[in-house]
Amino acid sequence: MVCFIPVQNEASGNFSKNQVLVRDVVTVNQDGSGNFSTITDAVAAAPNNSMSTSGYFLIYITAGIYEEYVSIAKTILCTPRQI
Repeated sequence: MVCFIPVQNEASGNFSKNQVLVRDVVTVNQDGSGNFSTITDAVAAAPNNSMSTSGYFLIYITAGIYEEYVSIAKTILCTPRQI
């Protein structure tokens, strides 16, 4: 799946005309209803050495308390955002 997501200005909260290319979206949900039940498994599924021009791998994490250690390899480019 390839989609475009509007970019929200963090200071004003307004959405700009710029968009971000997203190649894949996965959901982490502890109850098992998402693609993954742990953040670690979702990060492990992310592609290595991918460039933003080919689209981002978006990990959506549902609310909850995740008691796990998450390690992200240097080969995975990461841009954390809070929604």
